[in-house]
This record gives sequence, C-alpha cells and structure tokens, in this order.
Amino acid sequence: MPADAASFSAFARDLFVQTYAEFNEPDNFQRYLDGAFGESIQHTQLIDHDILTVVAESDNAFVGYYQVVFNGETPDCVNVTPAAELARFYVDPSYHGSGLAQRQIEHMFSQSARRADGVWLGVWKQNPRAIRFYEKA
Repeated sequence: MPADAASFSAFARDLFVQTYAEFNEPDNFQRYLDGAFGESIQHTQLIDHDILTVVAESDNAFVGYYQVVFNGETPDCVNVTPAAELARFYVDPSYHGSGLAQRQIEHMFSQSARRADGVWLGVWKQNPRAIRFYEKA
C-alpha cells in the first residue's frame, strides 16, 4: 500500500473535499488539505505502525477507507485504556447505501480490538449523515 501513496492521497483528499468544502472558508480549507493529504504525509501514515489504514476497493478503484490511530492522545472524556481513535472514515458517495460503511465499521472494530479496549472518535456537528451512522454503529 505505501507504493499507492500518491493515488491514495488523491482519493482521500477528494472524499474530504466532497464532504467538507462547502462548509469552509477556501483559504483555510486549502491550507488544511495541503497539510493533511499530501503524498508524503499519506506515505508516512501508511507505514506508521501506530496508524491502521484499511482501504476498500471495487474494480481496482478505491471506494472507501478508514484510519485508526493507536497510541495517540486520548481526550479526558474517554475512560477506556488503551483506546484507539477512529481518525478517518469515508465511503465514496456512489457507495452510500450499499452496506460498505457497515462492513467497514465492523471490520474497524474487529481490527481495533487487537490493540485497544475501546475506540473513540470526534465527528463534525455539520455532518448529520455521519452522526446518524455512528449512533447506529
């Protein structure tokens, strides 16, 4: 997967833009994208043993992914130790409603349980679709 850092970076960036661009000031948003989704940053995350990145593919194309961070900072409100952070969880909009997100979240929980006793996440209040999904999960 590290060899795919360039294409993964573009895919991850694209999904982030589709999800959040309309809610952000363009200059600030661009700065965030440059700092979070560059190829070298993604490559570093893909080889980091404390970050689990799992990508879903269909017909040799990326269609979703999640990233779990182990050994990161945990907010005071999380009372499980060790805990992992579900840092990113995205599904291409063309796969919304397909069951892919449910399969990904189940896979994430099973994989995270190998290294953590719990998983926490932060979700943006202006993303009601994600909030509903996480509440069900």
